[in-house]
Amino acid sequence: MKKIALVLCMVLALGACKEEKKVAQNNKPTIKIGIVAPLTGNLAMVGEGIKSAVIMAEEDLKTRNLKNQYEFVVEDDGYEAGKTALIYPKLKSVDKVDAILSTFSQTGKIISPRADADKILHISLSSDAEIAKGEYNFLDWTTPKYTAKRMLEFYKERNIKKIVSFVPNNAGTLPQENAFMDLVKEDGEIEVSRYLIAPEETDFRILFAKAKEEKPDAYLALIYGASFVPFFKQYQETGQTALVTSIETFATLSDTSIAQGAYYTDAAVANDTFLKRHQQRFGEISNYGVGTMYDMVMLAVEAFEKTDNKNLAADELAKIKHYNGVVGELEQDDEGIFNSQAVLMEIKDGKRIRVEE
Repeated sequence: MKKIALVLCMVLALGACKEEKKVAQNNKPTIKIGIVAPLTGNLAMVGEGIKSAVIMAEEDLKTRNLKNQYEFVVEDDGYEAGKTALIYPKLKSVDKVDAILSTFSQTGKIISPRADADKILHISLSSDAEIAKGEYNFLDWTTPKYTAKRMLEFYKERNIKKIVSFVPNNAGTLPQENAFMDLVKEDGEIEVSRYLIAPEETDFRILFAKAKEEKPDAYLALIYGASFVPFFKQYQETGQTALVTSIETFATLSDTSIAQGAYYTDAAVANDTFLKRHQQRFGEISNYGVGTMYDMVMLAVEAFEKTDNKNLAADELAKIKHYNGVVGELEQDDEGIFNSQAVLMEIKDGKRIRVEE
């Protein structure tokens, strides 16, 4: 009887230990990370890809022995400034997030000053260096100085001398154009005629008529969203023959068949292993920026894991000067920008093909 009682006590004690261990794991500090991406609107395709990257990162984090547990709150701003402005206070006051990862320059510029004032770690997948200003703001992207430089090199390789640019008046495209024009002025061998257009312009006929008179060797079309289909359709209808190029924006093009023969420079893309895994997991979904968003999640997690005080995560992130991510080697500069190298892409037979460097 005593022996049975002893065994029973041991079983109960073992069960209690297991339960205690389970409770201890559940009592890990929770770090909440807010994600702001366009899940609706003209950039919904890209936003869904961004969301898939967060899902992949979350799944991978569950396989690691971390001192914190991580919870993600994904919000859709449709890439509309008004929605972004409303989402931020919700993430701050209702969800009480410890960090925010934003998508694209317009969204990043709205969140940046607010996050810095509220001392919330903020990393933006954006091209505008202004967003990285402040102790709590960081940028993770191939910045325009790299993508613009690669575009200029391409023009010189092709002996392109005359360019007509269509530039939307948008926070995401203007920094790209500014970086490119600075390089053009310094180079002094290429002439550029500039047409400032409305964001997501849909009527290019008059612009094409004017531009054709200038006999350009190439168009630099920094268009996006609703502009894609009318641009390429009207390009063909008006008998244009100049090469169509872009800095980064063509990476968001959903139907590549309409852009046969176009070239564009892009931010660093994820390695083949990651992209294959992404496709197997989510199918034919946009992979634009997915590697960068995955890396952003992991950078944020590494910062929080390095400190016992989550309010010091921004300090820890600032110390990470080199990071080997799925898009390759990232180098953080003194402005809080994690830089990666640009790539040259060609659209051929409906596919995006990386042009060997």
